[in-house]
Amino acid sequence: MKKLMILIALVGLTGMVNAQSEKKKNGLTTEQKADKMTAKMNKSLNLTEAQVLKVKEANLNFVKERENMQTENRQKGKQLKESHKTNLQSILTPEQFKIVSDKMDKREKKMKRKMKE
Repeated sequence: MKKLMILIALVGLTGMVNAQSEKKKNGLTTEQKADKMTAKMNKSLNLTEAQVLKVKEANLNFVKERENMQTENRQKGKQLKESHKTNLQSILTPEQFKIVSDKMDKREKKMKRKMKE
């Protein structure tokens, strides 16, 4: 029973990490995020025009790479979750797996509902 609770907790943490990574920051586009970063840096650092252009390009590349990484992490998280579920199914009885699966689904729905708020 203790092991089952630990497994459920681990699955829950995986779901929370995925939910957090899917959250869009202020609904800004990639370019808008880079522009916002550049504007903050320009204000605090008094950049020259040449520096502004280079920093903007660097910020845009950074934001794009970060977004790509987040997408990859979401995909890996989904694959890990499915693999874990399959593994549990081979270990648990059908009744036990149904209970765990129902709890996982309920937790996932709750997280999606919180993300929409």
